[in-house]
Amino acid sequence: MMKTKLSDRLAAIVRALPINDGSRVLEIGCGSGAMAREISRQLKDGRILAIDRSAKAIRQAITGSTNELESGQLTFMQVAVEDFDMDTGEKPFDMAVAIRVGALDGRHPEIEKQALQKITKSLKKSGKLFIDGGNPLKEIPLDEYGSKTATPKTLRTCKQGHQYSKSGDCPTCPICEKLKEPASGFLSLLSNPARNALLHHGIDTIEKLSEHTEKEILALHGIGKASLPAFKKALEEAGLNFKAKPYLSR
Repeated sequence: MMKTKLSDRLAAIVRALPINDGSRVLEIGCGSGAMAREISRQLKDGRILAIDRSAKAIRQAITGSTNELESGQLTFMQVAVEDFDMDTGEKPFDMAVAIRVGALDGRHPEIEKQALQKITKSLKKSGKLFIDGGNPLKEIPLDEYGSKTATPKTLRTCKQGHQYSKSGDCPTCPICEKLKEPASGFLSLLSNPARNALLHHGIDTIEKLSEHTEKEILALHGIGKASLPAFKKALEEAGLNFKAKPYLSR
């Protein structure tokens, strides 16, 4: 499939973003992924997560981003911005950019409020949100949507009797989560974000892993190139491989 050429307008927006080699960027409403690909090419040690509520758009974006996905610096995720939550262990982003996103255009105030709260939660304390409508961008103030000071931790006790300290309103007990980690098998070799990404898509055995291409696995949110050696070793020990890329006749 031909990659979508970046328009002059999007090229100007990318140039206006304060991106450096190590930036962590969240793109909201990525569509076919043209801008996400361009941003990923400017990153050396950084990362971009591009999200869109449309499953069709995400499929198109993945299909057109083979090289960028294999670099490990670009990931796509299908989710509405008002429902977006970072994976456990995910580092906050330096900036978010949203171009022509309906949830932020003022027509749906309640959804917009939810979206801005989610965006604020995903950014560093110094993180910024940029949208179109400026020259070519404008920054949206986020002070009212999230505290810029650390939330104090409180001592809690879960249903199993474990005591732990935690901030925020997440009820998950970290001790219970640690005990649920597999003691053996290829899943035990993975980080929590990578393991959770596979389980979320029903990939809980090495056989199921072998039913996917390397590109498809790297496209899952929470999985980066650092996980590939563990995958390949487990597949090799089981006498399996990643599914071969489909041959496209010309």
